Amino acid sequence: KIKLDGFEKVIQFKPQQLEQNWSLQNNTQRQALHIHWVIPNFTPGLGGHMTIFRTIDFLERCGHHCTIWVHSEMKGDKPSRLSYLHKRVIDQYFIPLKTDQVYILGNSQDDLDLVSGDVVIATDRMSTYPVLGMRKFQKRFYFVQDYEPYFFARGSSSILTEQSYASKNNFACICASPWLKQRMEDYGNSAVSFPLAVDHGVYHTRKEQQRSTHTIAFYVRRSTPRRLYELGLLALRALFDLGDNFEIITFGEKDLPDLGIPVKVRHAGILDATALANLYRQCTIGFVLSGTNYSLVPNEMMACGLPVVDIDAEHTRLSYQPDTAVLAEPTPEGLAAALSRLLNDASFRDHTAHAGLAATEHLQWDASNQKIEAFIQKELPTAPAASQPTQQPSNPLVTVVIPVYNGGKMLKAVVESCLEQDLDHEFEVLLIDSASSDGCLDELPRDDRLRVHRIRKEDFGHGRTRNLGVELARGEYVAFLTQDAIPANRMWLMNLIAPLQNDPDVAGVFGCHMAHVGHRQLTAHDLDQHFNRWIFRSHRQAVELDHAQQTSSGVVATHERFYSDNNSCLRKSIWTMLPLPDVVYGEDQLWAREILRKGYKKAYASTAVVRHSHEYGFRETVIRANTEWHFYNQMLNERLPSSKQEVLQMMETSCANDRKAKDLYPSISDSDLMRRRRLHFARACGYYLAAKGRGDIRP
Repeated sequence: KIKLDGFEKVIQFKPQQLEQNWSLQNNTQRQALHIHWVIPNFTPGLGGHMTIFRTIDFLERCGHHCTIWVHSEMKGDKPSRLSYLHKRVIDQYFIPLKTDQVYILGNSQDDLDLVSGDVVIATDRMSTYPVLGMRKFQKRFYFVQDYEPYFFARGSSSILTEQSYASKNNFACICASPWLKQRMEDYGNSAVSFPLAVDHGVYHTRKEQQRSTHTIAFYVRRSTPRRLYELGLLALRALFDLGDNFEIITFGEKDLPDLGIPVKVRHAGILDATALANLYRQCTIGFVLSGTNYSLVPNEMMACGLPVVDIDAEHTRLSYQPDTAVLAEPTPEGLAAALSRLLNDASFRDHTAHAGLAATEHLQWDASNQKIEAFIQKELPTAPAASQPTQQPSNPLVTVVIPVYNGGKMLKAVVESCLEQDLDHEFEVLLIDSASSDGCLDELPRDDRLRVHRIRKEDFGHGRTRNLGVELARGEYVAFLTQDAIPANRMWLMNLIAPLQNDPDVAGVFGCHMAHVGHRQLTAHDLDQHFNRWIFRSHRQAVELDHAQQTSSGVVATHERFYSDNNSCLRKSIWTMLPLPDVVYGEDQLWAREILRKGYKKAYASTAVVRHSHEYGFRETVIRANTEWHFYNQMLNERLPSSKQEVLQMMETSCANDRKAKDLYPSISDSDLMRRRRLHFARACGYYLAAKGRGDIRP
């Protein structure tokens, strides 16, 4: 097979026409847009990603809802999935964001068809292909931070990258300099430019700071040719030949070789923002070269009172304010002359430094991002006329059934999120209320798609009540939520029913869970570990019963029969033959086992995400563990840890996993670990007491 080294995306994702009027939610809330970002994979310290995350933070503070899709060079038909790991890196190494909707984007057109919102934004050349394949949006944007055709020799990469800017793609371009704006307009695109701003809380001058009179801060990125490392090195050698007295501090890269210049050289390596600001306040000149668009570095240097030398070219003349950076002929001699003048002419150096300070003083990130938000609003299609009141669906495809008993304030959030779902079919929401007395039904929205059916409290049963919901449902598919499981986005229902629509042998689907806002990091980590394992086991294929793995006693492997009615959907036609069992606990697991035994399939929808998590106390944990042990023992014929040695080993294994999680998430405290150890002990007690009560204690 011929390897195309990442170019598969060019033909893998087919451009789609936007279906701007497919969703009932279109443009109804211009001040609360659902904005999706498709970004390249990342590691700590990348300036371009920091700019993206700053913009997302601002848009969230404006009231918009942001979702992040990380595209990567994954090989094969990998499915989309939620990624707590990427969210952790963003919050820990970049900027804490409100959104926890961070996904790894799958390598399939099917995945793109299950993404919807108001705005979708590409952020690099490779992200344009999946973005052009997403059709359920109002408008596509391109967040352009550099002119990427210049990253490559003239060949396939440069030509295909140029084509990503073509006006036929109908991108509205958000550009990180006036030069980039001009470039995008040359391609026929609408565009806006925003200045790369400065975090003035970090990058500023200090009167007490002593500044050297002969030290050059040299920004080095050998792996990034557009940062012109070789030209800068030749210029410094030419400066030495002029006889100037200077020393060099390099930064931006570790493990540099000897520069071959007989002056004092110190390699500072990769520095955090505070260390960078201190470096800029100590040096005489900032030497940072830009073969394409300028970076964040020069403005941050100037904000610290450090004069900057860069090359004289169209892109720099358009991007820097006049007489701020010293722009020199892009030759070793021309750059050396500019460096020499700044070293030897104190008056010129001071004048340049003050001009840079004045130019960067008003460069605020919020001001830059205000331009972006205004441009997005301007480029969106004109809002349609006020929609008619929602009418009761005449032929719903899906019924969402929610058993309710004293649902509290959270029930309103659940129902509202259900009614906001993007689906190009009619759907309804059915609440089965067991005589709630807390007034939770009084706060629900008035919507003809919402029905309430009341039963007596004593008539409730987990399987029984859900069966009643299916009987009353008018949809072909019946989704189940609990009153504390909130759909995490507008794509939940569309993603949940997709496996049922794609394969008639799929009887049921369960979706992903993530932690409620405010719940502990270890709770979120547990859910991430639990639900991500299903995607790697079942991948994109629905699960069938593996008869070779079924034991003589009828035990079905956990990865085959796992199912969760907190977030699930079944096919009503199959339910008529296989209703949910009327049991006290575990009706979902038993039903999944039965559909597999009857030859049907179940599926996992990794991007059908709900917020659903619990943080129980000691007593609740003991009771739940006791119930769980009895269920597995009696209903599934599976043996859980029983002896004192087994349950203590289970507890220690769980504690060890928590300690590993702390290595990933520094926000996890020692007190969090101690609290969890107590709960793991409670679970061990519940298992042990259950086994003891059954006379199942083994040595």
